[in-house]
Amino acid sequence: MDSTSTHPGNRRALLVESSASTIPILMTQGAIFTAIAVFFSVDVVGIAYAAAVPMVMQIAQLAGPSMIRAFRGPVRLFRFATVLRWLWVVLIVAAIAGIRTPGVFFIVFVLTQAAAAVAGNAWMSILQADLSEHERGSFFGTRNVVVSATAVVAVPFMSVLLDVFPEPINIVAVIVTGIAANLVAWKAVGRIHEEPQEALDARIPVREIWADRPAKRMIVAFFVWNVILLFSAPYFAYHQVVNLQIPMSLLGLATVGISLLTMASSKAWGLWADRIGTKSITVIGVIVIAVTPIVWLLMNPRTWPLGLVADVLLTSTGWGALNVGMATLPMEVAPRDKISGFYAVYFAIGALGGLLGAAIGGAFAGLVEPLRFTAFGTDFFGLQILMLVAAGLRLLIIPVIHRIPTRRYVSPRHLMLNVLSVIARRSPVRPVEFGRITRFRVKGSKNDPVTQD
Repeated sequence: MDSTSTHPGNRRALLVESSASTIPILMTQGAIFTAIAVFFSVDVVGIAYAAAVPMVMQIAQLAGPSMIRAFRGPVRLFRFATVLRWLWVVLIVAAIAGIRTPGVFFIVFVLTQAAAAVAGNAWMSILQADLSEHERGSFFGTRNVVVSATAVVAVPFMSVLLDVFPEPINIVAVIVTGIAANLVAWKAVGRIHEEPQEALDARIPVREIWADRPAKRMIVAFFVWNVILLFSAPYFAYHQVVNLQIPMSLLGLATVGISLLTMASSKAWGLWADRIGTKSITVIGVIVIAVTPIVWLLMNPRTWPLGLVADVLLTSTGWGALNVGMATLPMEVAPRDKISGFYAVYFAIGALGGLLGAAIGGAFAGLVEPLRFTAFGTDFFGLQILMLVAAGLRLLIIPVIHRIPTRRYVSPRHLMLNVLSVIARRSPVRPVEFGRITRFRVKGSKNDPVTQD
């Protein structure tokens, strides 16, 4: 395993880096990303593939162990990858020169996302060394609060830039904001303390990792989830920006609402993850996220304000749980003596799932996007059919996640019974009484004693 010595300043530096990196990351997702992509003449199918690029580039994780070895540690690699984010300056030049072709956009986007993917392996290696099992949920809860707080400020600012200034000044201003924030992230990474390391084994033990049952099931779950997620994820913001033409400043306010509510809930989700298990939190998040696309039936020219409010509430709740669960669940099941190799395989196979989902979703979107129809006196768009299909698909991941062996797990059904008991003013059933939290070694795993299947 890659070893980065625990140092009290590391977590503070990682939190600062997470906060600053939020701003350039905002340029790669949601309405801001869609606005930049549309400026460079990317169409609806291109949006699907562009949104899949960050996931697909995770294939570069396979080079992670070799690059960590070449850079003599994960921190140096992490800092180098942060530097590569400044390639966004090419899009500034292109925008000013009037070059608005998808090719330029995709070249820059692919290169920066490939660098980010390689850095991901290093980032997880640093956290794996610095965080104990019982601290991970709390750390990611705190990190989500910091990230959400940054988004609260950054999203309205960037949205106003897009709305107030004419093209191409608005696009240039947004990218400059991201580049400036990346300088702060680069400096924060430089403060991470790392002990000199011996020569690292760059081999990725794919066969050994696949033979580990918890690790294999986690990898399969990540693959399936990415297929399902990338099937529909790119089209929500596209529907708002292109079909409904909701002002960017208003979408910025909606993102602020999501960020504020996520801040309020993230710490609680992290503490609950440490108490009842990350798998429980992950499943709860999936259930909420599965309901969200149904709300998008309200995202039509007459009722989109109501739909926007409902989406803010559901998105902040569901993704608040998922951001904690999906970050900490792999840490719980990863083979401790093959951490770097596990994450390389995990993200690479997940990337293939993202590519498959984007391809299927892109083909489906290409068929339904031109459709327009009226029902109950309300106009609807073809992309809303895709969103309804996505709601059902998202629920399919729950039995896959359920099969991942973990140390603690309380099913959502039992959690709901507990809530109903409180509502009925009965003594709540404590999680330990559910009979689902057990401790025994999983056959085929070299991890610490873990749980039920």
